[in-house]
Amino acid sequence: MKNHRIYFLGKKIIEHQIVLRFGKGIDTIKCGDILYLEAERAYCNFYLTNGRKVNVGRSLSFFEAKLLEWNFIRAHKSYLINMQHIEKYIYGKNSAVVLTDKSEVPVAVRKRNSFVNRVKVSTKSENYIPAIAV
Repeated sequence: MKNHRIYFLGKKIIEHQIVLRFGKGIDTIKCGDILYLEAERAYCNFYLTNGRKVNVGRSLSFFEAKLLEWNFIRAHKSYLINMQHIEKYIYGKNSAVVLTDKSEVPVAVRKRNSFVNRVKVSTKSENYIPAIAV
């Protein structure tokens, strides 16, 4: 898996894409290709469906404000998840979400109820949460 340090190019998210600048080039990433974002101090790591990890010189809060309207949800102080890649939710003391690439992302206790409610609303069914594991 390659790591790339990139920098956000302006405040644009166009047609479900995010435009990022790295080195001497520009990278356009489709929002649907983002599995989740992870905070790392003042940086943010993007984990993509193709296995690539991209390091960006902006905070998670910055991207949260931009990506919430594109079906992303804050599940933990350090994680922002693309809801279209949720495969299952694991209840319990250490709640977590398993994504389509089988990675596991924690869900904070304080965010658990709002997370479950948002997933229910986004699926348009009150009784649905993706493959709940008990």
